[in-house]
Amino acid sequence: MYASGGPSGKGNVTRRCNRDHAVRQFGPTWKEGRRRGSALVVLAFLLLGCCPCVQAAAEQSTRFWIKIAFVFKILKFSEWPEEKSTGKLVVGVVGKTPLAPGTMEVPNAKVGDRSVFITVIPTWSKSGNETQDKLIATCHVLFVCASAQAHTPQILEQLKGKATLTVGETDEFLKQGGVFNFFIEDRKVQFDANLKAAKASNIKIRAKLLRLAKNVIK
Repeated sequence: MYASGGPSGKGNVTRRCNRDHAVRQFGPTWKEGRRRGSALVVLAFLLLGCCPCVQAAAEQSTRFWIKIAFVFKILKFSEWPEEKSTGKLVVGVVGKTPLAPGTMEVPNAKVGDRSVFITVIPTWSKSGNETQDKLIATCHVLFVCASAQAHTPQILEQLKGKATLTVGETDEFLKQGGVFNFFIEDRKVQFDANLKAAKASNIKIRAKLLRLAKNVIK
C-alpha cells in the first residue's frame, strides 16, 4: 500500500512544507551536501568548459553527495535493535562512487555520542568472501549504488532479517525488499520508503524522516 501527499493542490503544499521543516531539522549536514555539490558543478564548469559530458559528470557527483547527506541523516532518525544500539555507526556504500575504497571515520558526524564511519566496497564479489561478509554485517545502513544493481538481489538476500537499513537508486529496489530508494524528479533527488521492509529488519524509522518520502509502502 502506498501513501503519498496527493497528486496536486493541498497535498503538494503539505509535502513541500514537510520537506522544508525536515531540512531545518536536518541542519548543516544536509545543506552542506547541497553547497558542496554546487561548488563541484561550478568548479568543473570553470576548469573544463561547457562540455555536456563534463556537466553531466558534475551533476551526477552533486546528486551523490546529496544522497550521502541524506543517508547520514537516516542514522539520526532510525532506531536499531539492542545488538546494534551501541558503539560506532557504520554506513556502507557498494558500487562506483567518488569515495576511495576502505573504511574511514566521518569528522563532525556524531549521532549522540556515537561516531560515524563509512565503508566503501567498490566491487561486489558474487561468490562472497569473509572480509566482504564481515564488512556488510557491521553496517547500520547500506547504500547500493546503481552501478551495483546487478548484485542487488544477492545483497538483499544476504541482509534479509538483519538489522541493516538498505538504500538503493534503481526502479525495482523497493520491490526487491529494499527500505529506501532514491530517484530523480524535476531534476531533484527524491525518495520512496518501504516501511514494511524496515519492520522486517526490526528497525524503527521516525515519522520526521518518513514525512520527507514521496511514497511510503506500509
